[in-house]
Amino acid sequence: MKWETRALGDVCEIVMGQSPDGHTYNAKHDGVPLLNGPTEFGPQHPTAKQWTTAPTKFCLEGDILYCVRGATLGRMNVADQPYCMGRGLAAIRASTRADTGYVWFALRTVTAKVLEESAGSTFPSITGEKLASVAISLPPLPEQRRIAARLREQLAEVEKAREALQSQLEAAEKLASAAISEIMEHTHDGAWKAHALEECAHMSRGRFSPRPRNDPRFYGGEYPFIQTGDVATIDGVIKRHKQTLNEDGLRVSKLFKAGTLVISIAANIGSVGILGFDACMPDSLVGIEGLEGKADNRFLFYCLTTKRREIQAMAPQMAQANLSLALLRSVRIHLPSISDQLRIATTLDALRASNQILINEIRARLETVEKLPAALLWEVFNPATL
Repeated sequence: MKWETRALGDVCEIVMGQSPDGHTYNAKHDGVPLLNGPTEFGPQHPTAKQWTTAPTKFCLEGDILYCVRGATLGRMNVADQPYCMGRGLAAIRASTRADTGYVWFALRTVTAKVLEESAGSTFPSITGEKLASVAISLPPLPEQRRIAARLREQLAEVEKAREALQSQLEAAEKLASAAISEIMEHTHDGAWKAHALEECAHMSRGRFSPRPRNDPRFYGGEYPFIQTGDVATIDGVIKRHKQTLNEDGLRVSKLFKAGTLVISIAANIGSVGILGFDACMPDSLVGIEGLEGKADNRFLFYCLTTKRREIQAMAPQMAQANLSLALLRSVRIHLPSISDQLRIATTLDALRASNQILINEIRARLETVEKLPAALLWEVFNPATL
């Protein structure tokens, strides 16, 4: 079966969009529905958010809508009715020599090359002339239709599998949190004694006093320096840092020992983690050490994890909310005996670990499924097989 390579403009009509005058735009359904770009795109068809009383360039029902400007260059939808198109879009209309569905899949395989040729531009874009010159491989029309139908069927099955795995992942990600909340909030049935956090733990705010904070004189040494974004981790242990302090930096900061419980009181308020190494930290983080014989750091980690929303609600509602140390000290927690704390923390550690294994397995399967569309397209459009 003979395939040929043709320029897109030889087998499709290409209509470049043109934005109407701004004063003709409205949201009252007055005039013609207007598409300006991918903000109106859906999974397959667009949804207009504006209308214009002075339309310029039109797409027709069934046309491929192709983004031609900006970071979304190459994104596509299919018009489900006539629309006026702004300059961010082009309509690709198959001739009698090409099947629209086939052209859609062919364009998906060449979009990477289009993006590569636009790389380095301040504002990537493709002209109508350049779009018309894009080369696609064409078999006879009946074969185009057969290929398009088969790919639609295969990709629909892939999407079903992806959606099922995504649902499994979302459920698995909620599972550990739900179990932890159940154990921490309902197991004791009122038998655990309530304490203010300051009654069972020592708290010390981090420190880093230099201004500006990015003064290079203090960085680049042997002391890890963590930030609020380093605190939340998969297993609750802080294992990574992006910055280090030198001796000068250490003198204007504070070093906390491995095993210290850390909580963020700014930015992502209420995020908690346990230091896996000695580290310095700024005053947006607080180090917590359970008092010996009264509170275990791992158990406190789970207590504070379940109270994150409550802690966030305590922060003053400002543009840049933060929580004072005084408010943090007042947080109420319930504590069993220290032996029960250790037992419960060990149980929850094991639960989180097994749940993370499940999550990793689902993510691996999801990653494999998400690669299938490209593999299926490559099987059809691989130059070596054409």
